[in-house]
Amino acid sequence: VFYIGGALLGIAFSWTGTTIVGYVVNKVCKKNRGTIMGFVLASNGLSGAIMAQIVSPFINDADNPFGYRNAYFLMAGISAVMLVILLLFYHEPKSEETTELPKKKARGAGWIGIEYNQATRKAYFYYACVCILFTGFVLQSVTSIAAAHMSDVGLDGAYIATVTSVSSLSLAAFKFINGFIYDRTGLRFTITVDGMAAVLAMTCLLFMKNSVSGMVLAMAYAVLAGLALPLETVMVPIYANDLFGDKSFSKILGIFLSFNQVGYALGAPVINLFYDFTGSYNLSFMICIALMLAILGVLQFVITSAHKERKRIMEQDNRNVNL
Repeated sequence: VFYIGGALLGIAFSWTGTTIVGYVVNKVCKKNRGTIMGFVLASNGLSGAIMAQIVSPFINDADNPFGYRNAYFLMAGISAVMLVILLLFYHEPKSEETTELPKKKARGAGWIGIEYNQATRKAYFYYACVCILFTGFVLQSVTSIAAAHMSDVGLDGAYIATVTSVSSLSLAAFKFINGFIYDRTGLRFTITVDGMAAVLAMTCLLFMKNSVSGMVLAMAYAVLAGLALPLETVMVPIYANDLFGDKSFSKILGIFLSFNQVGYALGAPVINLFYDFTGSYNLSFMICIALMLAILGVLQFVITSAHKERKRIMEQDNRNVNL
């Protein structure tokens, strides 16, 4: 029963999380997709924080060792209500292909895209997959042990809890801000800002000590990590849309998120293995910093190659329309 429940829970998360959010936003929204994606995922994070407070009394009820069952019943009831609301109000929009070449580059709008079988023949598709895998690997591994590392260097437990709370609030805010930045500045600038925030966040952890300056670095990490983490959530659907367009969006989004999840799964065990061998997370931080810088470099090539192909396709399609 335990394994079946875990499998069903995994299916539920995969069908109701970033994958379906990205699909729906791409279908329904024609402009400002980054902003809308960020807003939806930020609200998802805030609601998760609220629900954690609601279900905690059930789970931690000393008089009822099976109180967690009530929490499950509550969540199942909310899910059922949301399913009914979704079925009543959501309608699949009609497919509309926009072939007109815009006079001004529309950052947050979709484009006609390329077919899936053509996308998989592009070298930059596979480079993007690898970058997404290692992005998930780096960010998930580092964030999973950040609190433990702060404890190792001697920071107070209450202060670590405060840092964790600030990090959660920062993440919720930056999910929305990240999408907004993408709609205004484009993919290249957005991933550069996020990636450098990740590098600086890991640098803060690397030089953290049990001192006033260490406490400042811990709080700086909380803010910088919030800015960096949209690379593994908000930006994954944006990659699929910006690099490959509407025609192959759904399939490529699924592949990108699968690579992202593989990175999640590998990250925490590997970084803890480094700790077991060295007695510290510092070496793993240095490796992760190098990996993130390499990812940013490869992504520049991916974006350049994809945007050249995008421009060619849109110009060709525009010529066909004018004939």
